Amino acid sequence: MSETKTETNKEDTANNNTNTEQKPVDDKQIKLNNKLKDKLRKYIKKLDETGTSITKEESIKLEVDTFKQLYKPKLAGNEQSYKNIPKFYFKLPRPDDTLAQKLREETRAQFLQKKSKWPM
Repeated sequence: MSETKTETNKEDTANNNTNTEQKPVDDKQIKLNNKLKDKLRKYIKKLDETGTSITKEESIKLEVDTFKQLYKPKLAGNEQSYKNIPKFYFKLPRPDDTLAQKLREETRAQFLQKKSKWPM
């Protein structure tokens, strides 16, 4: 019984019939995709009307420009996101800063006490 299940799973992955969940697309991405589709449709229509064809170099240049337009914002990233990351490590207090040391000891004792009460 288990052999047939593994065989069908192999067939599904071989035929790309697997269930893959895609990320939900936001409105900004949809607008950008529609804008680029319209631009491409207009360009193709213009080529059909004029009967001109483009050279390989022009085709590559157009492809590179479109790629940069699509992926440049994603590659640039949002620098503000790094400011939202919390600090995970705090430096140890100096030996002469007794208040900070006492606070650290008390916090650690409370943490260990809570941890010992948690069910395993």
